Amino acid sequence: MVTNTVPLRLALTPDMDFAAVARQAAEGAKEALRHERYPMERLARMIPGLPAGRRQFGPDVNIMSFNYRGNYAGAPAIVHHLASGPVEDMTINVHQRGGSKGLHIAFDGNIALYSRPELTRHVDDFVALLRSITELLDGGPIAP
Repeated sequence: MVTNTVPLRLALTPDMDFAAVARQAAEGAKEALRHERYPMERLARMIPGLPAGRRQFGPDVNIMSFNYRGNYAGAPAIVHHLASGPVEDMTINVHQRGGSKGLHIAFDGNIALYSRPELTRHVDDFVALLRSITELLDGGPIAP
């Protein structure tokens, strides 16, 4: 299994609609994935020192899209996600279980940066965003 973190930078403006943001994110992800096997530790060494109090990474999305079922010499196995490791800021973990199980989405936040109520608000906002995707893709406003 190979894993890595790749940066995705978006140039957002208040007048952008959701479809434009989604297009920019998709293009940025395609470009970033070309570098997915570039060691994060090497990238961190190449970046000049960060100002005091600034983290190397902001919120990140961890997409885990792999086969959750296995067969080992006839013995079935089911994969269970236990932990993603330390969280520098906030991580949205997306588990693509496949079949009829759909997606499982979990938020992890650095306790030094986010209180439980703050993280709950982020989850609520994310769920509201997901529920409004169809309207947003039709050109509706991103924020109320």
